[in-house]
Amino acid sequence: MGAKESHQRHEAGKGSRENNSQLNHFFAVVSHSDRVSRDDFINYFPEVGRPLAGRLFTRISPSDSECTKLKCTEPLSQILSVATTSAQNSLYIAVFSGISLKLQDVTNLLETALMFFLNNAGVPARRSGADDTAIQALAKVLTSKGMVTTAAEWMDAICPELFTEMHRCLVGWLRGEEQKPSDVSGVEDEFSGRLLCRAWWWILQSSLSSVFTKKSKARSAQQSEEAAEESALDSVWDLLYSSSDHGLSTNRLQHHVFGYRGPTLMILSCDQGDVYAVAVDTEWREGTQSWGGSSCCVMRLMPDLQKLEEGENMIFFNDRSRNMPRGISIGRNPKKKILTFKEGMEVVEHNHRSESVRTLEIWGCGDSGTRTAQAKLKKMEMKDAERAAKVKLPGQWEDSPDRMLLEMGGVKVNHAEQFTRD
Repeated sequence: MGAKESHQRHEAGKGSRENNSQLNHFFAVVSHSDRVSRDDFINYFPEVGRPLAGRLFTRISPSDSECTKLKCTEPLSQILSVATTSAQNSLYIAVFSGISLKLQDVTNLLETALMFFLNNAGVPARRSGADDTAIQALAKVLTSKGMVTTAAEWMDAICPELFTEMHRCLVGWLRGEEQKPSDVSGVEDEFSGRLLCRAWWWILQSSLSSVFTKKSKARSAQQSEEAAEESALDSVWDLLYSSSDHGLSTNRLQHHVFGYRGPTLMILSCDQGDVYAVAVDTEWREGTQSWGGSSCCVMRLMPDLQKLEEGENMIFFNDRSRNMPRGISIGRNPKKKILTFKEGMEVVEHNHRSESVRTLEIWGCGDSGTRTAQAKLKKMEMKDAERAAKVKLPGQWEDSPDRMLLEMGGVKVNHAEQFTRD
């Protein structure tokens, strides 16, 4: 055996021993006389983790209601050693589906992962009909891949961090780290009645650049309760504009979105069922040049999940110049836009197919300070407008320099006064 191979085996053995020692607390709680029962295994975990725990135990012991501590150790140690999102994706798809992908198994996996994400974000962990629709659409895409490896590869390209929060929590529980559930009793339901549902928020957070997701970073066990509460209240994106509330027009969009100096997410639904999302990594502006940074992205969410394009100079918004196309368009190629809004904002075109826009929303993805700064800017603009409206004209007509110049040129300008005297 060469020195390199010997070193690799030594390091692998060292890592395995470290992982095994990290399971000491777990086995101290669940094992009895070197045996682990299914019920004890599942009940060790908090409620949000029990569906996952049940699948894990079935994978470890498919036919028995208990197994040996030794039989549990290897698969759990493998979970602790997972270091990449790609490995996470393969692991959890296999845990829920086995070798062949079944729609119901994949659906259950996505439902479970969503609950973990919401719990960590400090958002009430419940699903709506819109959430179920989004999960079903994603489950169908994953199931259509046929094999675990193919499905995992697709996830790596489109939504690589879908299972990140689930894995983080599971590893923490196995190590015996205390993780208090988030208190969401005082958190408003920002998604109620909105086009952006919890499931799409989760999917987009898992797909987009960290520019759009910095508010939902995992909270560590060492954070104070006060800091955790602030994180929960500040985790959801801020709704800036909704066609349902403000009307569907470029003027209303400008009024509510301009001045927000941070990344935003546009989501729109169409009458024929298509749903699109446009992630914009810079402040919105109007002009004759395309703009946007390298983290911009346009996706289709329904009827299936696709990344249509990403990159810089993707956004075009011209509302003034008559020499350029008017309105909003999305896409890097000026001759082949991904989305083009027509008739104001009422129609959108994709691949030469036009659909009526049903609902359009724009959400602010910055921190709470970005929203506060926009509100202050709007307040200042309003005060400036009021101040300008109250400024008196520079003197009356009798004292106007224009009148004096006209009279010097021999023009009679006091006809009304002459008529009054007569």
